[in-house]
Amino acid sequence: MKYISKFIIALLAIISISGLNPQMSNAQNKSPLMGEHMALKYLVKEPAKKTEQTHLILLLHGYGSNEADLFSLAAQLPGDELIVAARAPITLSDNSYAWYNMNFTGGSAPNHNKEEAEKARLIILKFIDQLTTKYKIHPGNVVLLGFSQGTIMSYSIGLTQPDKVKGIIALSGRILPEIKDKIANNTQLKKLPFFIAHGTKDNVLPINNGRDAKTYMEGLKLKIAYHEYDMAHQILPQELKDINDWLATLLKTK
Repeated sequence: MKYISKFIIALLAIISISGLNPQMSNAQNKSPLMGEHMALKYLVKEPAKKTEQTHLILLLHGYGSNEADLFSLAAQLPGDELIVAARAPITLSDNSYAWYNMNFTGGSAPNHNKEEAEKARLIILKFIDQLTTKYKIHPGNVVLLGFSQGTIMSYSIGLTQPDKVKGIIALSGRILPEIKDKIANNTQLKKLPFFIAHGTKDNVLPINNGRDAKTYMEGLKLKIAYHEYDMAHQILPQELKDINDWLATLLKTK
């Protein structure tokens, strides 16, 4: 019980990204919740002018949070791109959602629902197709930015369907063990760049998760930019600057 309480308390850090408030209402966001007849509900920030070079940056939040969390970063991401923050499909409580459930009652770490994780992966793939069609975005111009459980889903998409995304921004997450049995062929994967960032003081998903992802991808000889920060389970201004620097290069490539 002592471990469970500690872990659940730590999980509350997921819904507080460097002082941002993910529980803000849609009215406070000044952006209506979208998603009728779509695979997922979402918030969107459209560029003033859309071109054939416009990219979709899809934001995937962490366990227990919601679409407003990462959407609060939208104004600090490249302004010429389409920014979409998705709401995970499983409701935990008011304004609290997950891509899949976790069981905190056994062992030294939480167990995850593998069936729900796979279902979420397929839902996100469908959602990407829906978004590129609806907003007329070239299918090759999709970037995923995930935090915590959203990073886990981003890894799951990128490693299994690298043709669906142009780049992956993986913040404070890990790779699910079962995904390693489903990864795409190395020729496809080598074309996909990853930005990986993790806090050395993370007590929700400790730093070894980021380092393990780095080691795994280095073994596959993939394109990675790896960063560690003196932080907990959060996003800091310097990290966001590094993300934007990385994006500036990625978005120029064809």
